[in-house]
Amino acid sequence: MLDPLTALSLAGNLIQFIDFSSKLVSKGREIYRSTDGALRDNLEIEIITADFAKVVQRLMKHPGSGTVATAAAAISTNDTDLELRQICDMCRSIATELLAKLQAVKVTGKHRGWKSFRQALKSVWTKEKIDDIAQRLALFRQQLEFHIMVSLA
Repeated sequence: MLDPLTALSLAGNLIQFIDFSSKLVSKGREIYRSTDGALRDNLEIEIITADFAKVVQRLMKHPGSGTVATAAAAISTNDTDLELRQICDMCRSIATELLAKLQAVKVTGKHRGWKSFRQALKSVWTKEKIDDIAQRLALFRQQLEFHIMVSLA
């Protein structure tokens, strides 16, 4: 017979295992049924991140056509141009990192059943890392927006 604390600990561990397993099965099923082979949340993050990366790329390519660099020129300091370029570089770098992580948890090819389960497990394990990268990107996006607002003022 188990003492009460041991029984309570065992019950708690069992509940955690059942909760984790049900999340894993649910995510695996969502990935398997998805036409893109990814979780809906990850697809949304991927779409937004890819779009933001394109916008940042356009800002960096066309400095003289009413973009960030033109707005920065209104302030007429080279420091502002440099800061904006650095922020854009970091945005692009973080966006690339996030897109790579999201791509790593997608299912591609045949045998989607087993792969869906493995990718669901990867998704659960890397969710915190993906959220962390997305948070970093959001901070840089806010900083970019701030610089643009100040430049236009």
